[in-house]
Amino acid sequence: QQCYNLADTWIVGRFVGAEALAAVGSAYTLMTFLNSILIGMCMGSGALFSICYGRRALRKLKEYIVSSFVLIFSVTVILTIVS
Repeated sequence: QQCYNLADTWIVGRFVGAEALAAVGSAYTLMTFLNSILIGMCMGSGALFSICYGRRALRKLKEYIVSSFVLIFSVTVILTIVS
């Protein structure tokens, strides 16, 4: 994410101009926030999957995988529409 932001800043600042560079700078914080929400949801789901797998509760594991996929997909769509 940091390398992408550096490259984006360098390219936009050099070839497009100051206004576009300001837009890139303001959008970076929002993108980092949105990525953090989704990464956190995925990591939390992974912990739950590990617990179910360790208990050999495979039926519950399948239910949790489907539920987390639907939830994360729904949150992704909502965040995309809102942003």
